Amino acid sequence: QNYSVPKVVDVGMEDVGVIGAGTMGTGIAISFLRAGYPRVFLLDVNEKGLARGTSIVTKAIQGDVRKKRMKPDVAQEIIQKRLRPTQSYDDLSSCGIVIEAV
Repeated sequence: QNYSVPKVVDVGMEDVGVIGAGTMGTGIAISFLRAGYPRVFLLDVNEKGLARGTSIVTKAIQGDVRKKRMKPDVAQEIIQKRLRPTQSYDDLSSCGIVIEAV
């Protein structure tokens, strides 16, 4: 059976910011995305580090589809709309939760 991440609905969930796109930061971002948070901002001031972290998150979500843990349309929504890579702290202004994983 396929499980799917809950569709994003307004149940009081807020945007989340994760500072640091290394191993720990990407794992935290993946967890929030899988839990259905509306937007997860992954921040790293290093451009290469941010690209690497974004790639790790994308591959993890695509892996969920391959393992039939997530429906493809849900994964596409996560990757294209809910994951927000950034290098600007200003982008975290909408976040109700910010986690530092540096």
